[in-house]
Amino acid sequence: RAADRNEGAALFLLGASEIQGKVVPKNVEAGLQKLRDASILGSQTAQYEMGRLHEKGSGVPLDLEKAARYFRLCAARGEPRCQVRLGSVLL
Repeated sequence: RAADRNEGAALFLLGASEIQGKVVPKNVEAGLQKLRDASILGSQTAQYEMGRLHEKGSGVPLDLEKAARYFRLCAARGEPRCQVRLGSVLL
């Protein structure tokens, strides 16, 4: 229900579950879209995860510019793991 109300944390959890296919049926594309949406709605966990996926090219094309954009969103809000990954991507 929370995901239906566009709550970032709920969208992240549902999207991650769809990508893994453990709790709900596996649907990678729908899961990635939910992670993108959660990121836009301010979920720092989703921003970190989307950055990590783009940094590694895991399930999405390898794209360090996109990775940096996602890491920058959560780094700006003081998330240490995003700050570290952002620095690594930029170097």
